[in-house]
Amino acid sequence: MSKVSKGVIWQLRKLPKYMMDGENPKYKKIAIIFAVVYIISPIDAVPELFAPIVGWLDDLGVFTLLALFLKTELNNYQKEK
Repeated sequence: MSKVSKGVIWQLRKLPKYMMDGENPKYKKIAIIFAVVYIISPIDAVPELFAPIVGWLDDLGVFTLLALFLKTELNNYQKEK
């Protein structure tokens, strides 16, 4: 397992604790849930059926934003706790 994948797994292990912590703002938790649902949902802003490459790019964009958001949030959460 690569160093990067170990880091990602280590970060994601903090996610359940982060989501259950009542001190974290609800809007951030809702944003995380919304992004995950959007990525896995077959209903998109740009459907893959009509524009395959563009449809994948919108999912990739949401995934990228989610990954950056989680990296920042979970690092800050670890420093606070």
